[in-house]
Amino acid sequence: MKTQTEQKAGHRRVVIRGYVVFAVSIALLLVFNSAKLRSAVRDYPANWATDRLVLAADEWHGWMGRLGADQLAPGLRAPFEAFREWRWPS
Repeated sequence: MKTQTEQKAGHRRVVIRGYVVFAVSIALLLVFNSAKLRSAVRDYPANWATDRLVLAADEWHGWMGRLGADQLAPGLRAPFEAFREWRWPS
């Protein structure tokens, strides 16, 4: 049986791993799906903060476009969409 200290340490490791997975996921989405980010911030209610978010998202999307990272997600999505639309013979 594990002691309470060992259980807390194990819990802490699980939480840290969760944060790492979350951070990597967010980074991948920011880099490879900048068009969706750009679209999402445009749906926020208009105010001074969202105006800055829209400008930042537009600039970020521009950077990702110049790097070519914005083309990877649609290129990967196309085969999956084609497979999803494919009809199995009856």
